Amino acid sequence: MSSEKDMYEGSRGVYGYRDSGMQKSSSMMHHDMLEDDQLPIAEQYYRMGKRPRDDEHRAKERRQPERRRCRCAVHRCTVYLVFMALIFGGIATFFCWPRTPMVVVSSYAQRQDPQKATQWGITPDKRPWMEGQWLINITLDNHENWIPTHIAKIDFTLLDSLTQQPFAVANVEDLVVPPHTNTILANTNFYVHYSARTEADTTYQDLYHACAQPKQGQDRASINVNMKVVFHYAGILWSSTVIASPPSGGFICPM
Repeated sequence: MSSEKDMYEGSRGVYGYRDSGMQKSSSMMHHDMLEDDQLPIAEQYYRMGKRPRDDEHRAKERRQPERRRCRCAVHRCTVYLVFMALIFGGIATFFCWPRTPMVVVSSYAQRQDPQKATQWGITPDKRPWMEGQWLINITLDNHENWIPTHIAKIDFTLLDSLTQQPFAVANVEDLVVPPHTNTILANTNFYVHYSARTEADTTYQDLYHACAQPKQGQDRASINVNMKVVFHYAGILWSSTVIASPPSGGFICPM
């Protein structure tokens, strides 16, 4: 009898614990189903402090996909704008960037003062020299440009093509060259000056035979020259250089 009683009490104890657990869970469910104003004051403060945080977290989670979509849209717009800027920039550069004009040099020159011939002399220390002012026609072929070419300055230098020694210089400033046409710089004034150490200097000999008064019965000789042309464009830091020659290769200088 005692053993049966003990088993009954043990099982009762187990059932009692189970009943208490079930009562506890049911009480918690009932507790959750209550409205805020039906809860104890402490629980109301707990819920009031917890719900805004949960709502804020849910709102952030809802906003994240929207932010991602906005960022993707901004990135796509940026890529499109950069792509279009590159295209329009390339087109503008093709049509607006200045191309260096071709240079054609006349095969002869005239004296700047018809009454004043090219001067020749020798310094006290036996150094020969020559000096004068020549007028030369120069043509700028600007067919490759689409818009007028604004040139701040052009520097011209005449060189002996055999020795590459300079002997005459000139410059032109503030020039606008129309596109798709030839522009003639008529009577460009060159200052001519060359001084040699001895009369046997090759450049001096070339200038003397071509530009000095020939002896009676001798034909006038020509001199092979190159012209170095440096273009300085308005609003652009860099410059371009062209080497030109007369069409015939030879150049006849005035007496």
